[in-house]
Amino acid sequence: MTKAADAAPLGIRVTTYADLEKIVQAFAGGALNLLILLGSHGLGKSRIVRHALPGPVCWLDGNTSVFGLYCQLWHHRHQPVVLDDLDGLYASRDGIRLLKCLTQSEPVKRVSWHTDAPTLLRDEIPHAFIADKVEGIASSPPGGYRAAAERVNGPIVVTFSTKDLSVGLVYPRASRIAKQIGECAEKAGNLVALDLYQGLGGVGVRGQKSVAMLPVGGEYHFQKGLNCIDATNFIVPIGDNPDAHSQIYTPEVAWLLWAAVLRR
Repeated sequence: MTKAADAAPLGIRVTTYADLEKIVQAFAGGALNLLILLGSHGLGKSRIVRHALPGPVCWLDGNTSVFGLYCQLWHHRHQPVVLDDLDGLYASRDGIRLLKCLTQSEPVKRVSWHTDAPTLLRDEIPHAFIADKVEGIASSPPGGYRAAAERVNGPIVVTFSTKDLSVGLVYPRASRIAKQIGECAEKAGNLVALDLYQGLGGVGVRGQKSVAMLPVGGEYHFQKGLNCIDATNFIVPIGDNPDAHSQIYTPEVAWLLWAAVLRR
């Protein structure tokens, strides 16, 4: 066979909006697991895709970092992903590598981030998560979980340990880079003090008085609402690891949970 006969077509040239809509609908319906649209600006490509994907979708346009894209892919896994005019990704070797993984033809896409990126600690909850007004954001919005906390009729128990180095040292610096405070959608300003980015597990709830964690059998006298517990004496490093992050499998922590259930 000749080389021309062996080569796969590079794409389909579409000349009518009706044909474009059919292809986009095929992607939206799952018949295509990958669709790349190339064309001049102002032709309505984005509008047609938005119309075809009315449900939950990860839509990224304009500008994002490579690591930001990876995080969004994680948060929106199992949803359609649309990358619209993210030209900056092509200028980065990391961006090209990630796009290669994302545009594989297999039905299940597997992407990885193999650096020890501190921002991967983003699942930790910031200490302003239920604040009335979050400092560092121009509009001073309430914390992201404020409304949810108000619906809880029992005690909300929060623990922290100053020996949790991942949350105490790494998390606030990563959050400042991302300008993320208080689980709010709005970004923080440029000159926000590092203290405002502190994580809940490292310093507790901002402005909330804490009490020390007690041995098994101790009486906490939990009340409705926030109860901040200083677990520094019990959530401690184990072995050669100097970081106490995730070292929560102790009798004292188990008793704390049971005492909260019993309101003791």
